[in-house]
Amino acid sequence: MREVVLVTGPNCHLCDLAEDILRPLLKRKNIKMTKRDISSDISLKKKYGLRIPVVLINGGIERDWPFTKLQIAQLLNYS
Repeated sequence: MREVVLVTGPNCHLCDLAEDILRPLLKRKNIKMTKRDISSDISLKKKYGLRIPVVLINGGIERDWPFTKLQIAQLLNYS
């Protein structure tokens, strides 16, 4: 089963845009998305603080913003 995590931050308008791109795509593919806020995890903040939003697919594939629906769909097909 595919796992998709959206690494976000507080008051992040780009994170909202990323979620808007991901949600319909993942719904069509019946894939659950988990959001992880960097403000609640110091290790996430250190790793992704300047890169959010970041999409993590199956714990190995990372895609930083900016990205398109097509780019994420292609990553999902390869994972």
